[in-house]
Amino acid sequence: YTMTFPYEEYVGGAANVIARLEGLGHEVQVKNYWDEGDGYQGINIVVKHPDGFLYELQLHTPESFKVKQAAHDAYDEYQKEKDDAIRMELFRRMAAAAGELPMPKGDVKGIGILARKNFQTWAQQQGGQ
Repeated sequence: YTMTFPYEEYVGGAANVIARLEGLGHEVQVKNYWDEGDGYQGINIVVKHPDGFLYELQLHTPESFKVKQAAHDAYDEYQKEKDDAIRMELFRRMAAAAGELPMPKGDVKGIGILARKNFQTWAQQQGGQ
C-alpha cells in the first residue's frame, strides 16, 4: 500500500501513521530511504497485523511517488539485467532522478532506520560475492 503526504506535512504524517499502527497493536519495521545517492526516496514499513497478516506500506511525497512510478520500468530492468555495465547505467539513472527530489521539511532522517538501496552487481544480487 502507498500513502502520500505533502512535502510540508510528510514528517508529521509519517510519524503519525507509525504511532497509530503501533497503538493498534501492529508490529512495524520502518526503513527510511530518505538518504542521498540511491535511486529511491521514501519510507517503507513492513507491518504485522495482530492476527499475523503481513503487508508493506510505502510513505511518499507526491513528488517521490511520481519519481518512483517513473523509475519502475528501469528498476524492473535493473533487477533482471545480468550485464553489470548496463545495471550501473540503470542505477545511475534512477539515482539521478531521485537526487532531484527535495527532502521533506523537518527531521525526516529521524524516522525509523536509515537505509540505502546501493548498486549491486548481478552476482551480488544473486547472493554471490
